[in-house]
Amino acid sequence: MASNERLFESKLVSLAGKSDKKAVLRFYKNNHVSARFKGLDSTYIVKENNQIIASVIVSQITINNTQCLLHGLVVESNYRKQGLAKLLLKTCKVNHRPLVLFAAKDLASFYQQQGFNLIPPVQVEDALTPELLPRYLKYKAKQSSLSVFLS
Repeated sequence: MASNERLFESKLVSLAGKSDKKAVLRFYKNNHVSARFKGLDSTYIVKENNQIIASVIVSQITINNTQCLLHGLVVESNYRKQGLAKLLLKTCKVNHRPLVLFAAKDLASFYQQQGFNLIPPVQVEDALTPELLPRYLKYKAKQSSLSVFLS
């Protein structure tokens, strides 16, 4: 672990409650991210001085869906490169299996270091559940460099 990551060893990741919903949405808006709640969601946050500084959403699209979609991983710009994204991903992996995320190819190395497997494009259809495949194809049409990762 890099020395700058030790700063956040004591930071607590908490599961956002209903009372945090407006603050979470405001956090995403302030960070220019159009994250939305997609289904049965768990939102994990890290706060400093009662302000959200990092967040991620894990959505179970349907009750019977066996894969959860990880999205909206955002760290406030002043707190980046300090291990918060890794801390949030670790929390998500402990609490949700299997996880799926869609990310740009240039993030492949980061997600692979966190234990996610890059799914080759020819295997994406077989790797995703029927609930997640249409969502991926919709996002891929807007961002051609999108890749699929599984934990």
